[in-house]
Amino acid sequence: MQSLLQHWPWRVLWLAFGAGVGLYFVSDGIASNLVGPTVIGAGFLVFGVVWFFQPTRLNVSPIRNFQAAVQMSRPLQLLSAVAITFVIGGALLTYAFHL
Repeated sequence: MQSLLQHWPWRVLWLAFGAGVGLYFVSDGIASNLVGPTVIGAGFLVFGVVWFFQPTRLNVSPIRNFQAAVQMSRPLQLLSAVAITFVIGGALLTYAFHL
């Protein structure tokens, strides 16, 4: 629990950003009856969870502690892969197939 309390303002910022963008796309997809934006929104919601557990601090140079900056646990790597797949797949559905 102590590690979750560390850098909590950054965690809340990135969770709110991912949730905000995700909910915007989900609501837009549902309102326009399109699958693509809904899938993109789901991807950003997953990104919000990943960013909550692995926050990027904008006031710290990643070069100073590069090894700690690039370390990510296996579940977060899988969640990131799922989120990337959702965002890219949703973009393809939206812009290539107009779904």
